[in-house]
Parts: sequence; structure tokens; C-alpha cells
Amino acid sequence: MQFSFNKKTFLAVIAVLSVSWLSLNYFVFTQNNLLCFHPDFKAFLDWSWRGKHERFHMAFGNYMPFYPYVCYLYTLYFDNYEQMLANSFLLKGLIILFDVFTYAFIISITKVKNTETVVVLTVMTIFNISIIYNSVFWGQVDGIHSMFILLTFYFTVKRKWTLIGLFFTFAFFTKIVSVVFLPVFGLFILNEVLCKRLHKREFVSIMAVVVCTSLALSLPVILSGNVQEMWTTHKGFITTYHTVSGNAYNVWVLLTNNVDLMNTGDSSYIFQEISYSTIGLIMFIAFYTVSVWPLFQKLLKNLKNGTKDPIKTEALLYACILVPLMFFYFSTKIRERYAHPYLVFITLYCFYYRRYFFWFLATSIYFLQLESVLQYTKTLPQVFSNFHSKTSIYSPQLISGLFLALIIYLLHLSYLKENDRSLKELNGQFFKNRT
Repeated sequence: MQFSFNKKTFLAVIAVLSVSWLSLNYFVFTQNNLLCFHPDFKAFLDWSWRGKHERFHMAFGNYMPFYPYVCYLYTLYFDNYEQMLANSFLLKGLIILFDVFTYAFIISITKVKNTETVVVLTVMTIFNISIIYNSVFWGQVDGIHSMFILLTFYFTVKRKWTLIGLFFTFAFFTKIVSVVFLPVFGLFILNEVLCKRLHKREFVSIMAVVVCTSLALSLPVILSGNVQEMWTTHKGFITTYHTVSGNAYNVWVLLTNNVDLMNTGDSSYIFQEISYSTIGLIMFIAFYTVSVWPLFQKLLKNLKNGTKDPIKTEALLYACILVPLMFFYFSTKIRERYAHPYLVFITLYCFYYRRYFFWFLATSIYFLQLESVLQYTKTLPQVFSNFHSKTSIYSPQLISGLFLALIIYLLHLSYLKENDRSLKELNGQFFKNRT
């Protein structure tokens, strides 16, 4: 698996996706204003306005600084609160541009050799509501840190060490959950160090970039004298939620019966004197280890045999797909959106190997998860709203089962040998005959 960036493709796809998704955003705003005022998005606007008039600070709940900076810059263009609300689709448009960049970048690095394939990938991307639902219909920002994680992955594969430090730091300062990817990239870098392809000077440069970028992103808070509030933001992610699940249809839906997971503390006992949080932590560590084991196995093999084999790109990609799914599926205190980065990496995998039907199925699970909670299609004509009232398609048990099936299948793929015939069969003829 090799990636090669095509600037011409990138610019063309960015133009088409921008027009399509920003038009959809404006249409949603003008046709049904309620869709633009989910409580979370309204909170972003209120925090932004408060930050403008009370000196910028980090009172953004449990949000890291990067997105508050975006919100703050947005408010600078408006003189009053009502005007800011009336144009809130512009702020949502800024969020959507990160998704535009992400998927245009994916299409531009998958070594497409003809215009027809670019058109097919672009059209499929435009009309797959699953990958844009979070940003357009909710106004959430999971696409931002997912973009930074994608760039970290790309520059890890390309061994651009300082850019790895730069973009991972941006990801962390957007969403603290990005930290779950640290062992993935860390194992790759450690293997490069042991194989002497990454030298001490280059490793020091990574750390220097991380430190400098962290200081730069923290500087507005430091200058305002609100460092304590920033620390509150850092630990807020851990202390804000205390329930087993925050509308995440994960393993707990299948393990419990008639339990209100949204209102059950994760410190409650699920079995004798064992709490939900303890079981969740054990399962997360176990299945996380399973997800990254191929990377760790390569590292151990090099240590044992004195070889210098690199970790293959495919193994790193599978880990990046599985890690956010494992975090979402087995942990407690999880919100419905926390699996979002897997959309980016499953898209990269499916576009590279042209597995379009699998892509549709794998991304649709995330749509079912979000729509089951937000229920925006109930505001649409009856042909859409009937899916909630007359079918079980949004059943938590079904969605949890689909996530589990996806995880099992991806683990199956990740543990297949590179020269295994079944892997070639699963991926069709695309290992040899790429279009």
C-alpha cells in the first residue's frame, strides 16, 4: 500500500465538495432552522460570544483550545448577538470545510489513474450522508480532530517526522480523545528508532515541535492569566461524565437488560462488587491490545531476530480504523460520536481497494447511531420519519450488534497474512489491477 498525493485531483475535489456540502448546509439552515440549533451547537455560539466580551478564556466545557479559537474568530465579524445567531450557518460552514479537506485529501492520495474513478469517488462521497451528518445536521466538531489524525497517519507513513508532531498536537488540542492514537503512532516510531531509520536528532525535533506547538496553542490562555481554567478543561473530559453510556450503542447495550445506561453511574456494580468502569477498562485494554498487536508483534520480531523490517502501512491503517472503534465500543462514559475517526480511515481503506459496498455498509452504522439519538429525520416527510416509528432499524441492540460485527470483520482482515490468498480474494483484483 503506497500513497501519492495528486494536487490537481485534490483541488478539483475540494471545489466540488465545498460547493455541494456548503450548499446543503445553507439549505438545511433556511428550510428548517431547528436543525442548526442543536443544544450543543447553540452552546458553541453562546460560549463564543461570551469569550468575545469577557476576554477569551477556556470556559468551553471540556473542549480543548483549537475549536474555541475558531469560534472566537467567527464572533469577531459580528456586532451583536442576534446577528451572530442569524448567520450561524457560517460557523457550521467552517466546521464542514475540515470534512471537505479530509475527504478531498483521501481521494487525492489513493493513486487514482483516471478521471472517471475520481468522479465516482467524489459523487459517492457527496451523497454518503453518514460521513457529513455529524457536521451538517448537528454542528459538531469531531471531523476537525479526525482530519488532524489523518494527516498524522499520512506523514507517519511518509516519515515526515516534524509534521507528525505538529498535526498530532493539533489533534490533541482539538479533542483530548485523540490520545487513544498515541500508542499506534508511538509503536511505529519506536520500531523506526530500533531499526535506526529514525535518529536521535529527528526524535528530538518531533518533541521540540510538540512542545512549541503546545505552547503556541496555549499562549492566549497563558497571556490572559487563565491557566487554571485550561487545566479544568484538560481534566473536564474525564470528570464530566459519570454514566455507563452517553447514548453510545456499544457493548453495554448487549450486556445489560432493562438498564437505563444514560442514568446509571459507571461506578455502580454490574456483577457482585465489580463496577461497570472496571469491566469497561479491562475490555478496552484487552481489545485495544488486540488491535495494535500486529504492530507490537513486528517490533518484537525485529528485537528478537535483529532484523529491520518496517511496520507495513496496511497494519498501521487497520490499527487506526480499529482503535477508535474499540474506545467507543468497550469503554464507559462514551458519547455517541466518539467513534467518528473510524469513518476517515475506513474511507481511505475502501477507496484504496475500491470496496465501495463495504464502505457504504461500514459508514451507515455510524449514521444509524447518530440518527437514533438525534432523530432529525422525524422532521422530514413521512417516508423518512416512518423508519423511526414502523421499523427497528434504529434499535440500540441492532446498532450495537452491527458495530460488533464490523469490529470482528476488521480484526479478521488485520490478522490475515499479507500473502494470504483470502486477503486477495476479499480485496478483489485491486492488488494488481488498479484503475
